[in-house]
Amino acid sequence: ASSHNVITWGNTAECELYVESLLQASQKLTSANDYLRSMHAKIATLISSLMSCDLLSQKSSWTKQWSDVQTIISQMSSRYTPVQMIPWVTHWNRQLYKSLHVNYQMGLEQLLLSDDGITKIRCD
Repeated sequence: ASSHNVITWGNTAECELYVESLLQASQKLTSANDYLRSMHAKIATLISSLMSCDLLSQKSSWTKQWSDVQTIISQMSSRYTPVQMIPWVTHWNRQLYKSLHVNYQMGLEQLLLSDDGITKIRCD
């Protein structure tokens, strides 16, 4: 572009440079968006599987999946500022809370339904 930042259709060289810069910016944005979508999808899959993973009987599997989520978030933190990460991490913290809530409810149900799940306390 010229020193005045004015591009005219009459100057084909400047138009071509401007179009090329737009294409490069578009490709960069598309690439960044594809990366973000893939990381988001990976975490969604992991959190979803945490909801169906019994924390009481499959603790190592649950812990491994949660560690994988933390690894992805850590990788993302190296690419984006903390301010940019806050809404995204907050979203995943809420999803993790839902997973823990589901696991807590399932654990309580298992304890209540099993004969030896809860030790009887005798009060005299």
